[in-house]
Amino acid sequence: SRSGSRRLGSATSAAGFPKTPRARPLFGIGAMMLLRRATQQALASRRAAGVRTATTAVVSASQETMSQKAWRWLDITGFLTKWHSRRAWILDLDPPSRAASVMMTEYERKLLLWLTWMNFFFMPISLWYWYGQFTHL
Repeated sequence: SRSGSRRLGSATSAAGFPKTPRARPLFGIGAMMLLRRATQQALASRRAAGVRTATTAVVSASQETMSQKAWRWLDITGFLTKWHSRRAWILDLDPPSRAASVMMTEYERKLLLWLTWMNFFFMPISLWYWYGQFTHL
């Protein structure tokens, strides 16, 4: 009875593991033309829907409003750009930190930026208190 089930179960190997069907490779011009046409249709539908790919919003100086100019000059350190754009923040990191940044949530990223600026803000105050205590020795 065991040998009969083995003949019927031809989808298993001699060791009893299930056989995986092998995929047939797609060769020929027909398959490549289908792939090219599908890609072109996907890109055309994205363009028609107004979906951006990887572009940035660039405005020339003559088209820039006063508000845009003020925000651009306020962003002299790039902090506002890095606050609002994860891509800009990642590009500012060194390569090992870039690799590790995939494990960081948006909350942790903004917390790190916030704590960095709070450290810069409180540094003069800390030095002032330290100098005051140091001169009383």
